[in-house]
Amino acid sequence: MDGIFISYRRDDSAGYAGRLYDRLAAHFGAGRVFMDVEGIEPGTDFVTAIENAVGSCRVLIVVIGDEWLNTTDAAGRRRLDDPNDFIRLETAIALKRNIRVVPVLVGGALMPRAEDLPEELRPLARRQAIEVSHKQWEASTAELIRALDSLLPGAGDPVDPPLPPPDDSSWRRWLAGAGVVFAVIVAGWWGLSGPARETHTEASSRPTLSAGAPAREDTPSPASTSTPAAAAVAARPPPVEVAAAPTSPVDATRAPARPTTITPPAATATAPARVAVAPPAPTPKPPAPAPAPAPAIAPPISTPPRAAAAPDAARAPTPDSRLPRAGETWTYTTSGKWPTSPKRTVVIGVQSVAAGQVTDTLRADPSAGVPAEVRNPPAGAPGFVNWSLLGNEFSPYLGAFTDLSALGTQRGFTTPSVDGQWGQWYSEARVLGQEPVTVPAGRFNAYKVEVSSNRQPSGGAGSMQVEPVRIHYLIWYAPEVKRYVKMQRRVIVASGAENEKDLFELVAHR
Repeated sequence: MDGIFISYRRDDSAGYAGRLYDRLAAHFGAGRVFMDVEGIEPGTDFVTAIENAVGSCRVLIVVIGDEWLNTTDAAGRRRLDDPNDFIRLETAIALKRNIRVVPVLVGGALMPRAEDLPEELRPLARRQAIEVSHKQWEASTAELIRALDSLLPGAGDPVDPPLPPPDDSSWRRWLAGAGVVFAVIVAGWWGLSGPARETHTEASSRPTLSAGAPAREDTPSPASTSTPAAAAVAARPPPVEVAAAPTSPVDATRAPARPTTITPPAATATAPARVAVAPPAPTPKPPAPAPAPAPAIAPPISTPPRAAAAPDAARAPTPDSRLPRAGETWTYTTSGKWPTSPKRTVVIGVQSVAAGQVTDTLRADPSAGVPAEVRNPPAGAPGFVNWSLLGNEFSPYLGAFTDLSALGTQRGFTTPSVDGQWGQWYSEARVLGQEPVTVPAGRFNAYKVEVSSNRQPSGGAGSMQVEPVRIHYLIWYAPEVKRYVKMQRRVIVASGAENEKDLFELVAHR
């Protein structure tokens, strides 16, 4: 059978293997990609079952993470040294039967050296590897797919869904766009030809406007006959016509709204009208005597600041006493349920506190080779802060903004996706009460907070063992250190198994 078998170690690269299965199944078809040896019945020789599964494929992909070579069992022995280790069996059978073996390096892993491998696996070290990056997932897996296309007969055929046929609606959209352009051109022509039409209109309308002039008893001058033309031209602004504007009744109506600095240069004929406007200018001066009442108002204004300063000063220590201060640090250790789970020491420090918003920095042990990170934990409402090294951390300063003794149940706060691919979480948090807790940093009377995040599975059958659908947190928040002193995080996958169980404990606070 011309299929692809994915070999991986769950403790080392389960997440990468599940994503890789979905990627290859989408390209080659689910019927040609296999992952795990399923359905081995009790009493069946598992070696024979593996031989049949691997032997039915043309390509074996060996997913190698940074712990693939040195993963140990419960007794502390390296798994690759066990002749019955599934990964060793799958790889050895493929090499023995001349099945094409393609090493795929994930998580920054390096290709194992021949001297570090069991005798039957040493040919693996001579196989050309392909590196798959989480950040460049599409591009790096596309390189793998191109290599597999050349290895599998018929794989070059378009397995991916064909492109949809041209949509006739595109012509309709093109015609609609052309219609819009034509309408804009017509509107522009109409606007440019407007002055000619306006001149014709003004000439034909002069008798009408002139006939209406006698209705204005304040403009008996014959100059009123030309006023409508000047008013019409004023809209388009020829500078020659603007000179005649001050003599028109239209300007007489605008004069009061204009600044008094323009009033003096006006024509003598209109001066009386503008002198009449001058009295309103002094009118603002009656308010000028208002400075007399002002002294009476001044004393009340000066007293409130002194009265208001006292309550502000009294309230200021309350939020400041619960919020951390710049330079304050917490040192945590992390551990997991698997022998290969990383054990880290990290220091989280406060870079700044401004307007109730805390800015944190995280620094790991220099041997981890991870640069410092900067984050802004949620202020006020519950939520998560996501660290690339630690994952999601729940509201580390929640007690600074909320009375935990009366928190109740909080729902609907923002929950980030896991590994950038599993999202749409529904989360809620509630306080279970107070209890003493002992960690390396000492014994604390803490609030115990439970946080549950749930989602519906969205992956295929190949990701049942790796796709998270429930994350459960238990957090012990100690007000005296202004942060949690202990956090337990459990990840449940779609199959119902507990895939991860991490523990964070405070070892120092300064």
